[in-house]
Amino acid sequence: MTDAIRFWGVRGSIASPGPATARVGGNTSCIEVTLGDKRIILDAGTGLRQLGSAHGALPIDAHLLLSHLHWDHIQGIPFFGPLFNPQSQIHVIGPNAVHQALTRQMSMPTFPIGMDLFAARLSFEPIQAGARFKIGEVDVRTAPLNHPGGAIAYRLSCGDRSLVYACDTEHPAQGIDTNLLELARGVDVLIYDSQYLPEEYPARVGWGHSTFEKGAELAHEAGVGALILTHHDPSRDDDAVAEIETRARKLFANSFAAKEGMAVELATIRGGRQSERVERSLAPLPCQA
Repeated sequence: MTDAIRFWGVRGSIASPGPATARVGGNTSCIEVTLGDKRIILDAGTGLRQLGSAHGALPIDAHLLLSHLHWDHIQGIPFFGPLFNPQSQIHVIGPNAVHQALTRQMSMPTFPIGMDLFAARLSFEPIQAGARFKIGEVDVRTAPLNHPGGAIAYRLSCGDRSLVYACDTEHPAQGIDTNLLELARGVDVLIYDSQYLPEEYPARVGWGHSTFEKGAELAHEAGVGALILTHHDPSRDDDAVAEIETRARKLFANSFAAKEGMAVELATIRGGRQSERVERSLAPLPCQA
């Protein structure tokens, strides 16, 4: 499989479908990564349903890494088609109480069916921020994020390919988060929470989200190849997201606003190609039984 990242959900807080968000997309956080021969899914917002639909009735073999258990990051799980395929194998890794939280999500009175109806081989592994582990040849490092209730950042590395996913985080009042800085040093791609504009942020201190400005600062300090801004505010229309990308590129040239369906081949980053070559539209990544 190609070492690549594909975005299935790029909104924060709540899904926001409609004509004003059609170009960027309205689904909440979900990213599919292929590294080596492994498929890793980062977060399970409503975009997870889109991922499942793209793969049709085929089974899937994947690791699902959850940054935290807020609703906009787990709401796609009941609608993920491969979970109903007995040939699918999905290993869920996330914060403590991950199994209990997902079970509660799919229980009365808030949901009509339970997780016992999933036919896939499903396993759960709770971790704490700071854990390090392997998924085949993929090395996974983690760090804590500054978000109400806590959240986990993930660094995935395989050979000379690497990325960091840091969604739902807020930097300290001065400077940048040193834990996240160390995690992100030298990665090909930094995927970063940019829900608020710098001018909006003072009224939202403590809400656990960041800005493109802080993302660009972190990208410079960490020496990353590309910065991809995600977790767009649900009230932000397509033109406003495009303006964020324009403003971010003045601070860090290789910046992109994530869009549903957008795919990035990690080889294009390492090759030092120009920004317009980084973002590509790829066919759905193949399934593994």
